[in-house]
Amino acid sequence: MENVVLFNNIQLPEGSAAATRVVAFAHILEECGYHPMLLGVNYKREKKVSGQYEGITYELLDFPEMNCTGIKSVIRKKALKRELLGKLHSYNRSQRIKFLFITDLFGEISWLLKDKELDNICIVNDVVEWYDWTRFSGVGAIVRFLENRFSMHVLNVKCKNIIGISSLLTDYYKGRGCHTIRIPTILDTRRFPFSENICDKNKIIIGYAGSPAKKDLIVNMARAFLLLSPKEREKFEFRVYGADESAFINLGLTKNEMYQLKNVMKCFGRIPFQEVKKRISEVDYTVLLRPNKRYANAGFPTKVGESMALGRPVIANYTSDIGLYLHDGVEGIVCISEGPEDCVAALRKIATIPPEELAKMKANARTQAEKSFDYRRYVELMKAFLDEVH
Repeated sequence: MENVVLFNNIQLPEGSAAATRVVAFAHILEECGYHPMLLGVNYKREKKVSGQYEGITYELLDFPEMNCTGIKSVIRKKALKRELLGKLHSYNRSQRIKFLFITDLFGEISWLLKDKELDNICIVNDVVEWYDWTRFSGVGAIVRFLENRFSMHVLNVKCKNIIGISSLLTDYYKGRGCHTIRIPTILDTRRFPFSENICDKNKIIIGYAGSPAKKDLIVNMARAFLLLSPKEREKFEFRVYGADESAFINLGLTKNEMYQLKNVMKCFGRIPFQEVKKRISEVDYTVLLRPNKRYANAGFPTKVGESMALGRPVIANYTSDIGLYLHDGVEGIVCISEGPEDCVAALRKIATIPPEELAKMKANARTQAEKSFDYRRYVELMKAFLDEVH
C-alpha cells in the first residue's frame, strides 16, 4: 500500500473548516487504496501530538503559536520549514511517499518544489482561495499580497497537479495547462445528524456560525431585519454564533439599531468548533451572504455543505458554484444579491412557507449534501485523477 502525506500548516486533525477538508481527503485516499497520514502543526500546545483520528494516522509538529512580527516572524517561519522538511525527509526515507497533498499553503510551496530529496514525490496542490487585497493588513501587507499573487500565477502552475474547490479555480488552472479536477467542500455526512423537526412552532429560527466580517456580509441580514416592521420581526429569531453585539457595531450598525434588534437577534459569542453542529441543528435555516467578487467566486463556503448535511436550508445569494447545489425553494432560499433589500424579500418569502414545505426543504438539503458533498462521491474521480498525476 503506497503512502500519502497530507500536509497543512494548521492545527490538525480538527478545529477548522480547513482541517475538515484535509481529513475528508485522507478518507478519499484511503478508499482509493493508499495509506494516508496527516501532518500538521501543534500551535495550541495540545498534549497529544500524534495518534489516530477517525482511523487516520496524524502527527503534529510541536510549534506553539507566538505573536511576533518583522524579522522574528521571518526567522520563525524558516524554522517551521526546516522542521517540516526534516519530517518529510524522514518519512520518505523510511516509508517512501507516493503523493504529498498540500492545501492552501499560501505562498509557501517554492521550498517544496525546489527540494531535491523530494523529487520522487508527486505534489498535489488543493487550491481553495484567491485572496483579495482586503485579506492582508499590517506593515507587511504588500509583501504578503505579492507573495500570494506569485503563488497563484507561478508556483501553483509549476506544481502542475491542482484540485480546485470551484469552477473559477479549475478553469483558470486548466487554462494554464495544469492537470486539474474540481472538488467542492467535502465532509462525512454520516457524522452530521439529520432531523426534519421544526425547531420552534412560534418562531422561524435563522442561524449563522462564524466571524462576521467583509467576507461574510452577515451584517446585511441584520439590516434586513431592520427593514421589517416590528410585527413582521416577531415571527423570527436570528441566532449568531461566533460574535457578540460589538462585532455588528464595528461593522456599521448603530447602538440604536442594535436596540431595535434586541428581540430578534441573539448573539452568543465564540463557541467551541465541536459545538457548531449541535447549534446549527437547532435552527430552521442558515444564512450566508457574500459579495459577488473574485475571492468569493473562487472559494466555496464550507458552511453551505455543513448546513445542508444537517438538513438545514440555506439562505444565500449566488456566488462561486452555490447555484449548482442550491435552488430557490428546494434546498434553500436564493437572494438576488447580498444587499439588505433583497434579503428582506427572502425573509418575507420564508414567513409564508408552511411547516410541511419547510420539512421538505430540510430533506432536500440533506439529500443534496449526500449527493454532492459527501467525500465518498469523489473516490472514483480521485482515482482517475491520481492515475494521471505527473
